[in-house]
Amino acid sequence: VTIAGISYTATVNDNAWSVVVPAADVEAFAASEVVSASVSDVAGNPATATRTVTTVGVFATGPLDITAPTDSGDDDDLTNNNTPVLEFTGPAGLTITLVGADDELLDPSQYAPGFQPDPQCGSGETALTCEVRLLRPSIGLIMLGTNDASLQINGAAVKGFLRDQVIWLKERGVIPVLSTLPPRLDSPQREASALSYQPAVADLADEEGIPLINLWKALHRQRMANFGMAADGVHPNTFGRPGCEYLRERCRSVVFSPEALRFGHNRRNLITLQTLDLLRRKVIAPVLASAR
Repeated sequence: VTIAGISYTATVNDNAWSVVVPAADVEAFAASEVVSASVSDVAGNPATATRTVTTVGVFATGPLDITAPTDSGDDDDLTNNNTPVLEFTGPAGLTITLVGADDELLDPSQYAPGFQPDPQCGSGETALTCEVRLLRPSIGLIMLGTNDASLQINGAAVKGFLRDQVIWLKERGVIPVLSTLPPRLDSPQREASALSYQPAVADLADEEGIPLINLWKALHRQRMANFGMAADGVHPNTFGRPGCEYLRERCRSVVFSPEALRFGHNRRNLITLQTLDLLRRKVIAPVLASAR
């Protein structure tokens, strides 16, 4: 293949050829260039084709950066902002399309990058609205994770985000249940961030009159193994073989023996089931009985 007088070796796959052109060569191309392809079949019969193509160009740039204040902290390009400000170095008028792992367009108001909508979800539905419509739950568990502490969002903002979810669930007849966060042991800064969320979550539960699972307190019980956290200090640990939280088939997270309850996932699963059972007996069952 010859482009702008430079010859390149092409590869053929499924009767189609392709060629990789170095970026430095592309940058030197004119707005349009003549491409000539010379091929031969297994018998040696030659053929040539020529086309004029328009070159767009390749530009040496850094990655897309999320700029402050829409970067949630640590300049780590992580955000939960639905309208983040992206910084990119390139020519004026360049169109940038955001795609996910499966080349699907990303809509930050719908799904997190790397997660695709269920085929049962309607177009324009968020993950939450779709799940509630399909499952029609009586109870909705709302929990922040330890990785959320990396976002460095202040407690007041966290409380506002959670209140929106709580009110939305209430309006649809779903009982919201909040939960405090596990500890964050890998970083004093992120542990401080996680700690700042705890009173925000507890105050919201009190203000809205809804149940609260105090996971943070449960994981600070005596005899808990490393406060119920795995060696990375970010994820809860699980009863089973050492490191089983990374090899899930070896974990036993629904064992509630005294020894198993020293581990974070086991303790969380138990107190969550206890909360669900209490709501079933004290709230849902009486309502169902009165409706008969």
